[in-house]
Amino acid sequence: MPLKVLLIAKDKPSRYARDDRSLGWWSYPVPEFEWTHYSPGTPFSEFRKSHKDRCDLIFHENDGNYGCWVGDGPPLIYLTFDAQLSQDHYARRLAQANQADLILLDDDAVRRFAGAGVPVRRWAHCVNDHVFYDRQAERTVDVSFHCSSGGAKGCLGADERSHIRQVLSDFCKGRGYSYRSGTRPLLEYAESMAQSKIVVNVPRTIAGRPHRIFDAPACGACLLTRPFAQVEGDGLIRNAHYVQWCTEQELLARIDELLTDGKWARYGQAGHDYVMAHHTWAMRARELRQILAEQFGLGA
Repeated sequence: MPLKVLLIAKDKPSRYARDDRSLGWWSYPVPEFEWTHYSPGTPFSEFRKSHKDRCDLIFHENDGNYGCWVGDGPPLIYLTFDAQLSQDHYARRLAQANQADLILLDDDAVRRFAGAGVPVRRWAHCVNDHVFYDRQAERTVDVSFHCSSGGAKGCLGADERSHIRQVLSDFCKGRGYSYRSGTRPLLEYAESMAQSKIVVNVPRTIAGRPHRIFDAPACGACLLTRPFAQVEGDGLIRNAHYVQWCTEQELLARIDELLTDGKWARYGQAGHDYVMAHHTWAMRARELRQILAEQFGLGA
């Protein structure tokens, strides 16, 4: 029997999406869960017991409204996935998380959420493989760079991303490589990566692990990335599933190497196979069902 979930999500169409959701969590249907989106507003004061007849659990995504949960009711699970972006991000998410019965972390350090006596478990990002997948199409783009240069106050990486965007444009033009950049709507973004041989990545902060490190390989592209935070259980191996660069000179040299001898295809295939074997929503849903059985006896 699927568990019924009340999903507290950010009040925007992309978070209410199903099959075409940018986040893998709570995207396409799975046998473990049925869910209903709900937005109580910001700030909110919500009585948990008022939801006891409509769901087995309440699942609150980290930027899906802020406020106060009142009283007892269905188990309350809180997921955080971007608290490293700034001190303000962290403070808000920590205060909200400490009201929950269970805290789930994507890539943050457990120690940062473990001080209030609430159980903390790892539940990593997963791919919506109905959106991010290898379309088996001709890869007409040698290099793509779709990292946004925007970001909330206190976020890192915006200036570097703007600089790297121009460096890549000049380099690819001089070498005769096809190049694509700029932000795009979700489905165009995923399709662009599926048309690319190499996807370059610059994390917004060295403390985080970008979702793109899963999404790009899922599309079959070779991920060429600046160093990112290593998270236990991810399993992605440098120089096996992806390629790393640290300096601008190293980035450009790696592009030449990958395109000249065709190594991009080997890394793209290895990364794709690993992500699809370990990091899809279908797999993460099974993990969550097991966590809920262990913590609350739900669905056991």
